[in-house]
Amino acid sequence: MKYPHLVCILCVSLSHLVLAQQWKSLGPPGGRVRTVAVDPTNPNTVFAGTRNGLIFRSTDGGRSGELVNDSSGYTSNVTDIAINPKNSKVIYSSQYRSSDGGETWQSMTVAGSFYAINEADPMVVYAVAGKNVWVTRNGGDNWSLLYSFSNAVGDLVIAPSDTNILYADGNDASYGLYKSTNSGLSWYLTSLTLTPGDLVLSIAVNPKNSNVLYLGTKDAGIFKTIDGGGRWDQLLSTEWVNDIVL
Repeated sequence: MKYPHLVCILCVSLSHLVLAQQWKSLGPPGGRVRTVAVDPTNPNTVFAGTRNGLIFRSTDGGRSGELVNDSSGYTSNVTDIAINPKNSKVIYSSQYRSSDGGETWQSMTVAGSFYAINEADPMVVYAVAGKNVWVTRNGGDNWSLLYSFSNAVGDLVIAPSDTNILYADGNDASYGLYKSTNSGLSWYLTSLTLTPGDLVLSIAVNPKNSNVLYLGTKDAGIFKTIDGGGRWDQLLSTEWVNDIVL
């Protein structure tokens, strides 16, 4: 099924804020878009996941799109779409994996809210499901429980320059940021502690320096650390920083 104008993507950088006089919805139907993923090998191929459990794919940069998971049994909120950086045909989302660029989807034993793919070895993938972090070392065929937090966590990212370092937000109770330096075997809270009720919405790690990262939050704005979470500086006071792109 084809839908014109798949999605309108708004990118906000740290150095420039572009404001439009007027915006209009371009679709697609299927509920609020919760996540967008761009094929790392072809920027014209874009995937969008919606709150109603649908995944749309565009092959022309968002001018048109098609529903690609209507027969896969999706019923959950699509909060993340992760594309293998070395083989963009392999995609992870919710409890499903596609090996053909979204044409078909296969069920996995883990239903992840968020996924993180090791860029150095894309067969290693982490999945966050509630308070549990799962890992596969064979591209999703088999999963093992890696770590259980005391409460649910949100997004998880891998530092590109040192894949032993992982970061995860503690949105359920800690209102801060967790860090692992041993590929997820153990974790500790960094020094950043947000006001209860605030949330970490986005994490961005400098691709060349794992100690430099930025956090976007629900109510407290944007924070930066240059020492891996030992000290934080608030760069901008604003609301709902859903994504940061470096």
